Amino acid sequence: MEPIREIERELVGAYIRDLESAGRELRESLVDTLDYLTPADFSDEIAAELFGIVRALTKERNELPTLPAIIDEARSNPALKTLEIHAIIA
Repeated sequence: MEPIREIERELVGAYIRDLESAGRELRESLVDTLDYLTPADFSDEIAAELFGIVRALTKERNELPTLPAIIDEARSNPALKTLEIHAIIA
């Protein structure tokens, strides 16, 4: 895998992995970055789709979404529904 794609997936992984255990400051920092990044900023399609889900849910709720909410959205996403979403997130 290309280094940039790996970094993109690690960034998205930080949102997903750290959601439930993150302290207030990290959660606020992650939410703040959503104002600057968009899915179009990613070259990796999977990372872009997952980031788009996290971003949309966060904007909708004004807080980072839970892992189950992300998984539910990913399962209904046409670009992700054929993939094993648990393996991607892991």
